[in-house]
Amino acid sequence: MNFFLLEDVFSEVLLDSIAFRFNKQLQLYPQEKLYVQTDKPYYIGGEDLWFRAFLTDYTSNIPDTTSRYIYTELVDPMDSVLVRVKTIPRDGAYYGNIRLSEFLPEGSYQLRSYTRYMCGLGDEYLFRKQIYIRNSFSSEYRVHADFDSEPDEKKIRGRLRFEEIKSGLLVEPKQVRLLDKRELQMIEDVEKERVLKMSDDSIYRFKTNPEKDYKNRTFCLECEYTGGFHEEYISIPYRDEEYDVSFFPEGGNFPSDVETRMGFKALSPDGMGKEVTGCVKDSSGTIRAEFRSNPKGMGSFVIKSKAGEHLYAECENQRRELKRFDLPLAESDVLTLSGQWSGDILNIFVLSAHDEAVPEGLYLLLHVRGALLYCSHWDNRRKYFQMKSEDLPSGIIEAALVDDAYNPVSERLFFNLNESDLAKVEVKPDRPVYKTRDSIHIDVSFGMDTLRTPEGTLAVSVTTDKDVHPDTMRTILTTFLLTSELKGYIESPGWYFSSERKSELDNLMLTQGWRRYRLERILKGDYEHPSGVLELGSEITGRVKGGFGYRKNKPGCQVSATSFVPPSYSLSETDENGRFRLTDIEMPENTRFLVQALTSAGKENVELTLDPISSYPPISLRYPCEFNPNKESEEFTSWVNEQYAEADGIGTIHLKGVVVKAKKYGKSPLSSGEGRIISQKQLDNLNVATLSILLQAKPSLNYPLIIDGISHAGIYNNPEFINNIPKDCIEELEIVEPYSKGAFYIQAKIWPPAGYNVVRYGALLVTTKDRNGGFPVREGFNKKSILPLGYQRVKEFYAPHYETAEDRKKVASDLRTTLYWNPCVKIQNGKAAFNFYSADTPGSYTVRIEGVTQDGKLIYSLSKVMIKN
Repeated sequence: MNFFLLEDVFSEVLLDSIAFRFNKQLQLYPQEKLYVQTDKPYYIGGEDLWFRAFLTDYTSNIPDTTSRYIYTELVDPMDSVLVRVKTIPRDGAYYGNIRLSEFLPEGSYQLRSYTRYMCGLGDEYLFRKQIYIRNSFSSEYRVHADFDSEPDEKKIRGRLRFEEIKSGLLVEPKQVRLLDKRELQMIEDVEKERVLKMSDDSIYRFKTNPEKDYKNRTFCLECEYTGGFHEEYISIPYRDEEYDVSFFPEGGNFPSDVETRMGFKALSPDGMGKEVTGCVKDSSGTIRAEFRSNPKGMGSFVIKSKAGEHLYAECENQRRELKRFDLPLAESDVLTLSGQWSGDILNIFVLSAHDEAVPEGLYLLLHVRGALLYCSHWDNRRKYFQMKSEDLPSGIIEAALVDDAYNPVSERLFFNLNESDLAKVEVKPDRPVYKTRDSIHIDVSFGMDTLRTPEGTLAVSVTTDKDVHPDTMRTILTTFLLTSELKGYIESPGWYFSSERKSELDNLMLTQGWRRYRLERILKGDYEHPSGVLELGSEITGRVKGGFGYRKNKPGCQVSATSFVPPSYSLSETDENGRFRLTDIEMPENTRFLVQALTSAGKENVELTLDPISSYPPISLRYPCEFNPNKESEEFTSWVNEQYAEADGIGTIHLKGVVVKAKKYGKSPLSSGEGRIISQKQLDNLNVATLSILLQAKPSLNYPLIIDGISHAGIYNNPEFINNIPKDCIEELEIVEPYSKGAFYIQAKIWPPAGYNVVRYGALLVTTKDRNGGFPVREGFNKKSILPLGYQRVKEFYAPHYETAEDRKKVASDLRTTLYWNPCVKIQNGKAAFNFYSADTPGSYTVRIEGVTQDGKLIYSLSKVMIKN
């Protein structure tokens, strides 16, 4: 780090030792940080969720692609992983998409993203983001769910009302059911499903014990309407009286007989802040301090106490429900760090009990993300230590008071935002106002306040403000600088990123804990080491055994992994323990491998065992939903439904049946009807076992292979590659002669390219029964079929182009909510640019740009584009 300042003062050896240990810890255990940008904050079933993952070095924020793969998952409210995709860096950027099923129940889902290396730190270190998914019926009907209970009742009373949005009238669905889907899936107990009956006042009533009846206090509501079916996850809130208030003395210690700042935090059991007021009283009932929280349940006050004196707080929530909590006891032999911002100056003090002189042998250190910034002997002649904001990096800075035995005495967190750590972004549309279906060009430039010209890539999304409210609470700034540093759930982190809320941000620092490297271990030289696996590529590992009963490890065996669609071949040899490792097998999703082991003499009398595919991290955390579905997205759902109706109603034309006379095409996707076909019946009459033997027996078939539409040029004649395709797996062969019309057709259509000239050499089109490359159904002792998770193929974001008047007429209605998505816009010579077309929605569009430069500067910009009819 460029911020390291080491003063040549007392105890030079100790200071050098501290600096060495901090650097050593960073070298032994560099960490990663991850943020995922999506094209919008909420969706409707049937849409694509587009995402870009930003992976950086934890300490410097510099982009890092050492981890080859990032895993991104969609998790439902019952903590089941519905979709998992694996992305690889392309031009230094990890990006992909998740297709949302049209039949997903409405509710708050999680997007969880991580690398294998990050998993060693536990689930709380993985990136997660709430994604609300709506059902298409949500634009027509609204579900009102209310809950209450008597104070002494364990059960909660629920009331459900169903409202038709257009008329505002209550309606009666054909049937209403409550169920815990996970329990149904696990034990298939139909009695877990409860059918509700409507009361005379059009309300459905029920009672439930959420801790007993439902996982995560969430149930699935199923409603049948005339002409439709609606599913929705509903969470049962905690009782209003179920809140807890914790108190945190500044610096972690409460010295007696000196005014000390006390932070506090009021939370409900789901982790959401509760607004409270209160006062602190002593044993005689005398009020010693009064306080009021901010809307997030946090605040602070100053108090003075005798050593061992019992103080308690009487707190009241917004419903005037009173609770009592004890404060920490003041101590007579402790020191604590205290600090405050005075404008852009950070002042740090050391407070001692009875306001006595601070003893000798203490040291003050400051670090950010494990990188030491400052370390010096605490000079008792000065009352405080000062540093300017511009001399400190952005993020959470931990100040620690350390004794001469390397023990942390007191720790205090501060947040700093240094504008020089943020890229200066200027977004310039080529015109101030645009028409609907108009071409929009946007230039992006970056301020040159450093010697290096900004480089890197951006993720850009453009959404309509009429339908989509941008998520400003969770951004690349709030994630990289704040939430990735702290323990626990941070509610609406963007709320703190305002110049008017600097004191509220400091209250957050008082009530949270820094969570990455353990300071007490670094100071003692007790270093932490990675427990997660740094995944540099894909591999298949296992063991081969031979001998009587296959009990002995078999060294020197040849182990191969073959995939046919797309084609690949990897070979390894077992070591003295019979172990093998197959590398260079990186393949896209849905690629199946046939793994085979042979002795050094080429015989099959060995047993092959594959290591299990690495497990994925369990889901142990669920963050509360901050999204209000009724207010924010009903109009969005209505517009998307209208777009679907336009697409199906106008774009789909049902034709009458017709009779077509044409050539007979083969079963291959590349068949042109010009080749000579060998049917399955003809193949059955041939006395051969495998495709390899067939090609040897029939030289007339010896053309380059195209299996299930994928070319195998270059390896088709490798007997190791094709020997394992049994004849019984082949449904049809089609011979395409050189220079035939079929050869010209294949040359133009095949993708990826064949790697040779099909026109000149012809082709043998092989179509397997399962369209999977011809893997055998039965596996021998020495063969195993495996389908590991492959990387996601790139799917291009679709957006219409209105270059001509004729193009504008082709699309009947353009009601897109995401106008433009590009996860990898390159910055060249400090500039970037992109183009898109407006839709039929007038009003303002939001252009969201996020990224990281090559030297770790964070990029974040929200700008507007105006559209008029």
